[in-house]
Amino acid sequence: MNTPKVVIELSGSAVKIVVGYAHHNKPIVLYATTFMNQGLIERGEIVDVKGLATHLKNHITIEDEAARTRFSISQATLVLPPTGLIVYEDTKRTSVTSNVKQISRIDITNVINMMCNNKQDPGAYLLDIVPLLYYVNNLNNKTDKSPIGYLSTSLAIKALIYTLPRRIVESYKMALSLAGIRLQKITLAPIGIASLLAQEKDFPPVYIYVDIGADLTSISLISKRNVFASTSFEMGGRLLTHDIANAFSIKLEEAEKLKRRYGYTTRKLSFNPVVIETPNEAGETETYHLSDLNELMKAYLDRYLEALSKNIDHLMAGYPEDKRQYPIIVGGGASRLAGLLDAFKALRNKDDIRAVPLTVVGVRHQKYLNAVGALLADDNNPDVLQYNLAKNPNTSRTSALDKKMKS
Repeated sequence: MNTPKVVIELSGSAVKIVVGYAHHNKPIVLYATTFMNQGLIERGEIVDVKGLATHLKNHITIEDEAARTRFSISQATLVLPPTGLIVYEDTKRTSVTSNVKQISRIDITNVINMMCNNKQDPGAYLLDIVPLLYYVNNLNNKTDKSPIGYLSTSLAIKALIYTLPRRIVESYKMALSLAGIRLQKITLAPIGIASLLAQEKDFPPVYIYVDIGADLTSISLISKRNVFASTSFEMGGRLLTHDIANAFSIKLEEAEKLKRRYGYTTRKLSFNPVVIETPNEAGETETYHLSDLNELMKAYLDRYLEALSKNIDHLMAGYPEDKRQYPIIVGGGASRLAGLLDAFKALRNKDDIRAVPLTVVGVRHQKYLNAVGALLADDNNPDVLQYNLAKNPNTSRTSALDKKMKS
């Protein structure tokens, strides 16, 4: 049996923990849980590192009598939002070192080392290098598979380089360290989703993934398990909850319940029940109907879709016009709002918009999908390069790659 992994995703509203493993390119989830962390992370950035560390430490031991589960988290893979993500391509070339001109691990290591040694912005954290193509025989032949064993005098690699703001990554690493959790690997939420959706039959090879969180929406252009571009804007499900709470003069908890219970509809209402009654400042009872709630939701969704459309246009600005109409895949915890996809048809042909399918073994909730995808990310792409943070936080990408290719 495969060794289970612990994956932690820290978002604006909650800490999501998934325990599972990959089996024949399918994620198997053994356990999943969530606990709230409101106020500790905002817009993808930690606002209180020590507070988050204490919060994590208080939940480091999982005891669930209903699931007959008890374990302590000592190490984990961390899923980060793509806040501030920069993606660019680089190509480097080297001569093959073997006397018989046969490509070996050291040749790939040498090329990757050249990429690592490129002068980086000191404020950028080199998160990953993902090979796209290998060129052999003086660039005359190319392959997307590992070229080890090929006969060639040279090797060139075209790769995607992922960087995040250093201060953001270091704050997450510090929070886990202070909580006593050893960090094994770091991956991005859209990379997890890309790995997960790559297993789906008849799924579009290129798409725009919209991850709607509590207070942040991230948009990523994904092709064949790789993220080619990403942007984000500060709107999510929490803003709608605040709109409802303010309009009806109720607590956020009550507003959240109304949002989840009734959702949004684009149909004309033939039945208009009372959804809540609240006292006003004069002590009189204010009555609010389903139409009032629906009107609030429409106003929010109009603003949201306008912001989403502008950010998608910004993301795709460098692409030809005929390449900008990729299908849109919607995910994230806030995407569970009933009627959301119907509202999205104002943005695009409805056939081009769909939700992330829940076909994962052991999980039935959208909010866990980024973490579940992280179980697959390494297994699906053995050439994804990551730091071996568990044993040495200062491990170079070269040595991490060497170890990965020998295993």
